[in-house]
Amino acid sequence: MKKISNLLTLLIIAVLGVLTTACDKNDVVIEAFRSQVQKMCPISVDEVTTLTSVDFDKEEGAFVYNYTIDDAKCPIDELAKHLKTYGANLKAALQAPDAKSFLDACVERDIKVVYQYTGKGTGQKCWVSYNPSNDKIKSGEGSYDD
Repeated sequence: MKKISNLLTLLIIAVLGVLTTACDKNDVVIEAFRSQVQKMCPISVDEVTTLTSVDFDKEEGAFVYNYTIDDAKCPIDELAKHLKTYGANLKAALQAPDAKSFLDACVERDIKVVYQYTGKGTGQKCWVSYNPSNDKIKSGEGSYDD
């Protein structure tokens, strides 16, 4: 589990660093980031995790990373036990200097960043979110938008 969260943190920092240096306006940062990451999907993070897509849910004010987990190797309910750790890693990644433009855009617009995990075989879901506007980490089982 620790390997997954470390790789996810490195992935978000790397992509944010490339994109935020090229964008100045908050709206441009968010859309450019979503578009650029989406073009790279699917991204194999490790042997059980694939970033399949990214979405911006304007109604929820949420930037959502959609991951597929090979739940034959890592059951979703086992992954759900570690969501607090994933939330802390997500928060740390967003507070890295390379992510400043994206973080600023999220704070200004009160946008949450969500990691949503779906089991490849079972369809079972869990999620973790971080809202940099109020420094809150939340998590749950099921779909984020339920």
